[in-house]
Amino acid sequence: MPGVPQSQREAGLLARFLAHRFAGARIINQVRLGPIPVIPGVSDIPGLPWNALANFRRWADAVVIEKDLVTIVEAKTIMDPGLPSTLQLYGALWKRTPEYKDFLHLPVKLMAVVAFDDPVLSQIARGFGIEVVVFTPPDIAAELANKYFFRKRQTQAKATPAAVLDDFA
Repeated sequence: MPGVPQSQREAGLLARFLAHRFAGARIINQVRLGPIPVIPGVSDIPGLPWNALANFRRWADAVVIEKDLVTIVEAKTIMDPGLPSTLQLYGALWKRTPEYKDFLHLPVKLMAVVAFDDPVLSQIARGFGIEVVVFTPPDIAAELANKYFFRKRQTQAKATPAAVLDDFA
């Protein structure tokens, strides 16, 4: 996966995780969440399809529907500070999504799937009741390690330590 854009990498991470963890469950990818907005002057245009304004809604990476539970899944290769609040928003919007009214009686679990963990952000997410799953396929681990941890950096000093200390004398 060298040179793969972030969104493709995350889509691959998500697909492999869902196949591993939820084999046999009903999985829906890229789920639009929330009600379709009503916009005066636009929503009432004659002949406008009922879902024409659906693109204004948010979308979750995946929703897994099991007989007794709905899991909303968002995948990131590296944990993002906005992920906990995004999942909370998705949980609230799920309750107002008309296409899935038959499943609204089921409890909802929010799940963040990450290839690399950030302990601070994971603790915050767990504090909000979000399950954080670290799932790191070997190819993604190798690619990200090469990209972020083993890249060559300029190490030539621009000033000697003595010269820096002289500035504060």
